[in-house]
Amino acid sequence: MLGPRLALIVLIAVALARPALAAPPDPVADGRLTAVRAPLRAVLDGADRDGLPRDLLQSKVREGLAKGVPPARILAVVRSMRDDLGRERARVRTRLGLKHPPAALLRALLEAQQAGVAAPATDALFAALGKRAKEPGLVAHAVEVLTDLTLAGYPVDRARRVVSLVATRDPGALGRVRADLERLRRAESLTPAEAVDAVARGLERGESIDKALKSAQSDQAHGRGGERGRGAPAAPGKKSR
Repeated sequence: MLGPRLALIVLIAVALARPALAAPPDPVADGRLTAVRAPLRAVLDGADRDGLPRDLLQSKVREGLAKGVPPARILAVVRSMRDDLGRERARVRTRLGLKHPPAALLRALLEAQQAGVAAPATDALFAALGKRAKEPGLVAHAVEVLTDLTLAGYPVDRARRVVSLVATRDPGALGRVRADLERLRRAESLTPAEAVDAVARGLERGESIDKALKSAQSDQAHGRGGERGRGAPAAPGKKSR
């Protein structure tokens, strides 16, 4: 058997011999972008200086190339995205007092905007998070979950109630919110609005998300669905209570 010191030497030698992971190729170097390479690189370099996520802009360049988008259009889209990121950074600085917002938070806010989650909705989420809005990682996660729920058809303002309550009380459960709501919907044949409102009612009573889900199922079983999605129409084939 190798002694501890010799084993360590072997491990170090293997690590040094292993080739470094190759960085993804710079999309701006693509020959199709020759005509716009200089201004495009200037946009990316400016994003770096301003603390904006360069990788997100590069991904957009790769997407444009893959789709055969004309170079001038790629440049215009990347410039527009860079401006959007700059506005989100300014908003985060004003609303949350973060002088240097992390790239993950800016990315989450841009993706929320692109999904139809407008600034007033995320501003309301910031306010609902209270003191926890000073935790950029938590805010980014909450925004991501809200975006995911919106894309899945949950009304954004109602989804925000659930996301903010879970984020402030049990942030570790944020990642399961959509799966929990989907299970509740399937089990009880609820619309997205009905499901999210049913869980919000339990959370607002101080219940954990697990207890809120059980309460929602119990209410449905006993015909106490409450306000059906606050005016939402009944699901097809399902009588209003």
